This record gives sequence, C-alpha cells and structure tokens, in this order.
Amino acid sequence: MTTGFARPQTEAEMASLALGHLGMSGIADLNDNNIRARACKQFYATARDTLLREKWWSFAAAWIQPGKDPQQGLGPLKARYVMPENCLRIRYLADDMGSLFYEEDGRWTTEAMEVKDGDAPKEGVVLLTDLGAPLVSYTRRVDEVRQWDPSFITAFGYELASLVGRRLGRSRTLGDDLHARAVDAIGTAATIDSKSKARKTITRTPTVILARTGWRSPGGWFHWW
Repeated sequence: MTTGFARPQTEAEMASLALGHLGMSGIADLNDNNIRARACKQFYATARDTLLREKWWSFAAAWIQPGKDPQQGLGPLKARYVMPENCLRIRYLADDMGSLFYEEDGRWTTEAMEVKDGDAPKEGVVLLTDLGAPLVSYTRRVDEVRQWDPSFITAFGYELASLVGRRLGRSRTLGDDLHARAVDAIGTAATIDSKSKARKTITRTPTVILARTGWRSPGGWFHWW
C-alpha cells in the first residue's frame, strides 16, 4: 500500500497514521485479516464519535429545525424533537428572537431512544424543551476523512493509536503518552477557536452562530485499559 500520502483521505490511511505512531506498518483496509486492522476497526468508530463530541469542530457543525414529535415528554419539558441519526451532541438552541440557550440554562435536555431508519433501529437523540420550533445547533457525525479538519486528524491519530496500542503489545506508558498528545492537540485547536465566540443573542443568520467555538468536555475521555 502507499504510505507517502500528504494527509489521510480514507479510513485505512487514517488507521495507518495511527499505527505509524506505534512504529507499525499501515493497512490497506480496516477489514483486512490481520491483528492491526482488527484492532483499528474495533476502536475506530467509537474513538471518532467521542472525539467529535469533545470540541466544537467547525467542520462537523450542523443546524436543523426539527419536526415536533406528537408524543409529549413525561417531565417538565414537554415538547419532543427527534434529531437526525448523525447527531452526536446538541450544542445550543436558538429561538425566533435570536436568543441562544445552552443546556445549563435549564430550557432543554436530551434523552436517548431508538430511531427507526430503514430495516434496523438505531440509537438516536431526542431533544426535550419548552421552546417552540427551536433552531438547533449540533455536532454531526462526519464519516468522510477527507472532510476532517487537520487538527482533528492530528488528535484522532494519537487517540486511536493510544487505544489500539495495548492490544498490539505496546506498553501502557506509550498509550498514556499518545493519549496526552491527543488531549494537547484538542487543547491547541480549542485555543485557536476560542478567538471567535457567539454572543448570548444574535440578530443575523444562523451561519453567524457557527463562529461560536470552543472545547467543553462532556465528561472526559474514555479508555479500556
């Protein structure tokens, strides 16, 4: 396989970058029948989605005004809105007056549910709120590696390497070091992005709100060793 690509364009190239951090040769496909490919495939999707949730990555930002579910919520927030299947984390809501509402404001929350999409049900996110017809800003799952921000590629490469390393016989010390590099890469990206932050009210189109960036961890990182 080719290893001299300027930046990863596919899942296999992304996994090969991670394996390179471990001093190992790359793979041609995540479905290859070897331990390196199997280890990368085991952790790839979970690591990607977790990392996407960790920061306001502009390449993964999306907006939607979801349709209201006829079924009401049981708690104090009655209105339910089923989010798209690719929704990983809701960031904030905007009402028709341009005010922004974050989860800590107490005007909305989320719950998990199964969403019927084709033949097989999938895990989905439901928004509960007392706001009428909210415009929702959220982080979406981005599968295409070629669409990823360079900072995300850097952080993901280190994090994936840290996760697969132990299974491939590398030391825990190396895994911890690679994980620390991933955290540093996210912190650097967040520092750059924090130069542009949204106000609590807006008066222009939703694209202006996309200027609000920054890293607010939902609960830290995950590890299985």
